[in-house]
Amino acid sequence: MTEKEILEMIKWFATKPKEIQREIWIQLGAQNQTQAEEKRKEFAKAIKEVKSKLTRDKRKYLDREVGLVELKETTRLRIATIRKPRKTSKTRKGKLAKKVKLRMELIEQLRAEGLGWRLIARYLAKHAGLQISHVHLYRLYCQIKEDQQNDQTEKIIQTQDQKIVIRKKSG
Repeated sequence: MTEKEILEMIKWFATKPKEIQREIWIQLGAQNQTQAEEKRKEFAKAIKEVKSKLTRDKRKYLDREVGLVELKETTRLRIATIRKPRKTSKTRKGKLAKKVKLRMELIEQLRAEGLGWRLIARYLAKHAGLQISHVHLYRLYCQIKEDQQNDQTEKIIQTQDQKIVIRKKSG
């Protein structure tokens, strides 16, 4: 199983009633319901111990040597929670740009009919499944149009004379 599937199963398990959870513990190897209940309590106890390690106050362990070992473990666990990978908004922006680029003809047709950017954004949300604000839609549209014009001018110049090299100015 992948990590994503495991997390989905844990979330599913957490939302189920006590009876269904007992059945799952029985399938894991418990002989009867009382043993399943004991395993369930052990599982909760283990979660509680790790959770308490994450929330301990560092100052009270600094005086003792034993506390320093626990402090190192607590710090390691806290670092692991910080390093948890998160989705970035860059991927959404890239996907939105691709979706807008695919619908450029539709957007141009709607603009030709006299619709404003707000109405076009509503139209795309309702009929094309594209949730985007009118301001962001306008900016992406302008950016895509500019890129298309730059590509066309580069192609024209390159076909006239192969020795000409075009360099874009940054800024």
